[in-house]
Parts: sequence; C-alpha cells; structure tokens
Amino acid sequence: PIDVFETYIPVIKDGKVVIIFETYLDNSASKAAFDKIISDITKAMSIVSLLLFGAVMFSSFKARRSMKERESAVKELMKYRDNLEVEVKERTAKLEDEKAKSESILAGMGEAVSMQNLDFQVLYQNKAHIDLVGNHFGEYCYKAYQKKDEVCENCHLALAFLDGKIHTVRQSRITEAGEIYYEIVASPLQ
Repeated sequence: PIDVFETYIPVIKDGKVVIIFETYLDNSASKAAFDKIISDITKAMSIVSLLLFGAVMFSSFKARRSMKERESAVKELMKYRDNLEVEVKERTAKLEDEKAKSESILAGMGEAVSMQNLDFQVLYQNKAHIDLVGNHFGEYCYKAYQKKDEVCENCHLALAFLDGKIHTVRQSRITEAGEIYYEIVASPLQ
C-alpha cells in the first residue's frame, strides 16, 4: 500500500472557483520511518516495563522475606521476654524468701546486730539492737551511739573496713538504767 497525501487548492476569481489544483505527495517512506520509530519505542517501552516489573517483584519478594524475618525475630524476642519475666519472678521470689529467712534469723537472735555502710550510716538494726540502743536507722553510728560529730578514734568498724578483718572492742556507756558494759565485734561483709 502507498500512503499519499492529497491536497486540493481552489483558485477563486470574482467569488467563483475557476480552477482547482490537485497535489499528491507520496508519504510511504515517511510513514515507514515513523512506523519503525513507533515500533522501536514500543519495544523499548516493553523492555523497560518488564525490567521495572521485575524490579518491583524482586523488591516485593525481598520486602516480604524481610517482613517474615522481622516477624520471626519479634516472636523469638517475645518468647525470650516471656521466659525472662518468668525467670525474674522465680528468682525474685527466691531472693525474697532468702531475705525473709535472713531477716527472721537476725530478728530472732539474742545478740544485738547493726549494719553500717562505708560512710558509717546505719542500714539495719535487729530487734535486740533497737531494744538496747534505740532505733537509729539512717543515722551515722558515731553520732547515734557515741554522740560524736566524726568517726571515733581507733574505730573498730573503720579498721574492719580498712583491712577486711574482724575487730573487737569492749566499751561501757551510761544509760538510763545505769552503766552497761558490752563487747562489739565488727565483721566486714564481703
């Protein structure tokens, strides 16, 4: 088939058509070139479309796999968290039980027991100790027990903190009931 452009050009004189020119232009070569360009563009677009589709599918596959891995990791973490919570509860219960036993032993002792930190602050007194000297929890031992403003000279507790050994001192003090004599043993806890 031949593609032809056909054009009619009328010549008008005094308002009347006097002649008509016809022109014919063979457009076959231009159409073939245009059709080839369209075909090449279509092929290129098809290839680009396939490549884009492949990239989207690949990304989708990777995203799905990543999401599955994340879900799996989250489930694993949840399992570990649940197990850890159970273990923490069990260990906390055991520690609380041990603490209750220790406190029961200390409370039931006939000897007075007091615990101080490295700053000489009273952290614990059992009942026998409170009955003997009063409740001084949170106070500094040198203030509470000796009515001093600083650590006592040759303090057995300071020596125990310093060398990690047991130190004993014998003292007396005047109370409302009279003078009492007592022996204090400082044993550092390690």
